[in-house]
Amino acid sequence: MMGDVSEEIRRFGDDSFSGVVHDPPTISLAGDLYSGEFYKQVFRIMKQRGRMFHYLGDPNSATVSRTTRGVVERLYDAGFKKVTPVPKAFGIVAKK
Repeated sequence: MMGDVSEEIRRFGDDSFSGVVHDPPTISLAGDLYSGEFYKQVFRIMKQRGRMFHYLGDPNSATVSRTTRGVVERLYDAGFKKVTPVPKAFGIVAKK
């Protein structure tokens, strides 16, 4: 499948995946992939107890530090029950 993931994700049925790896470009290049609406779609396609790893980049970067706070909020707002920053992996794990 080839296409814009922010559009193609709508083709997947509910509860389709037990795991998602999300490695988007920087927020300045692909802000829609960091949006609450996109996270709601990821939540929808994930099975119960599914997990998503969201790569963000170097946690010591000022930009990534600010981005992380917003991402955590939007993931919770999308319905994820546990959202844990994992600085050593340069990302976040979100559990449905």
